[in-house]
Amino acid sequence: MRSPSYKDFVELLILLLISVFFIYFTSPLLSKALFLFVLFKVWATEKDYFWFAFVLVILCEPGGIFGGGELSDTKRLPLYNILPGLSFSFIDLYLIIIALKAFKYRSLFVIEIKNELLLLLLVFFISILIGLTFGAGSGSIIILARTVIEISLFYSVFFVFRTFDNFYLFIRTIFPFVFIALVIQVIGLLINAPLVSLLKDSSARNLYFTSVEGGFERPIEFVVVNFICYYSTFYFLTLRNQLFFKKQYLYLINLVSLLSISLSATRSWTLTMILSWGLFALVKTPNLKFNGIKNWITLIFLFFIIMQVPVIQGQLESAWDRLSTVSRILDGDLSLGGSARRFDYHAPMVMQAFKGVNPIFGAGFSDVYFENENFHVGYHTFLLNTGYFGSIILIAILARLIIKNGISLNPIKTVVLLPLLSLIIINASVQVLGWRMSMEQFLFNEAIVFMLISKVATFSVDLAKLYSCGGRNS
Repeated sequence: MRSPSYKDFVELLILLLISVFFIYFTSPLLSKALFLFVLFKVWATEKDYFWFAFVLVILCEPGGIFGGGELSDTKRLPLYNILPGLSFSFIDLYLIIIALKAFKYRSLFVIEIKNELLLLLLVFFISILIGLTFGAGSGSIIILARTVIEISLFYSVFFVFRTFDNFYLFIRTIFPFVFIALVIQVIGLLINAPLVSLLKDSSARNLYFTSVEGGFERPIEFVVVNFICYYSTFYFLTLRNQLFFKKQYLYLINLVSLLSISLSATRSWTLTMILSWGLFALVKTPNLKFNGIKNWITLIFLFFIIMQVPVIQGQLESAWDRLSTVSRILDGDLSLGGSARRFDYHAPMVMQAFKGVNPIFGAGFSDVYFENENFHVGYHTFLLNTGYFGSIILIAILARLIIKNGISLNPIKTVVLLPLLSLIIINASVQVLGWRMSMEQFLFNEAIVFMLISKVATFSVDLAKLYSCGGRNS
């Protein structure tokens, strides 16, 4: 077993607290200086997984602390004005720097799904041409430029996680954030407001703390971090030798991340994650044994203790009531009792716009697309963007990845398909596949899932070397 050092997590937590201090208690100039220093470290150091984790946590906007804000808001992530009317966010600059760094050190890594990504890149460029011919104003061009920066992540992610060690250290760094997510959710429910309301005007709310039908709040925190951690526990539980994490710890992370997602009452995410457990149980591996009675008794006891917290118990009851509305689909009610408007309202609006464009190539990145895109219906929006041509290619690539890994009968390759299968289902309710997301963290999530599926064989080679020398402490 490797030494369970959490130095990276502690350093990341300290850096986040320093960032909060500079954003909320110093001048915007000092805040800009701090994040410029971070960007310098991104370029100069080799701990790319650490800075990737830092950016991902910021994108998750814990408690709304790093989220949103008007351009005039001094308490927000800094914007850097390059020219009049041209500015870059910290996230933009990070993506540019890590892409340039990946290109500089391109000999150090391999993109195992290079052909698939090139095919998607072809679809992307066709969409640009279609958009320009169909009509794209200056606003659309600006959004397109940001999208180009964002999709560079599908290249640089293979550099960040060029070895198994990089991925392991990244996961080890973000695992503890599932507990932080749960704590922030409980605090939000107790004060009936996001955590950021303690730092800004009390009226400040964020996208991740919303009211829904029935009069209860949805504290949506660290969704992507929870998602990545949840499915990573399956991956590490399936490995032949446990040199990295104790099984009890993996089960605990799995339980808490699922609990946190459930508290947010996000139906598609919760359902797919629960279904994934059933699929995971079907995977027969020598390393996965369900006869660890002591471990299961401990986890059940912990879950029982957690459920004694009144605010958690009440939130789960409300979340279950919302989740149970899914059964109304069987009665033909696509609105789920009026609590969802994706297929009876959002989808028809997108498809109405699609009727007025070229069905083969869609609207591309035109004004028509940007005016009618709707992230509540991922497949419909991608169809509007790329037409039948792009949609068929995306489906073909997804099918190829599933078939290639599924028929191998390798339990590890099968397990890493679980997050992709979840995203395929979730994409019907919110866009988590493609390149235009409602939130950048979803793009990071997609990039990590594709990276893990494609590099699982490469990671196995790295693991074989570690096993041969009995592992090493880190």
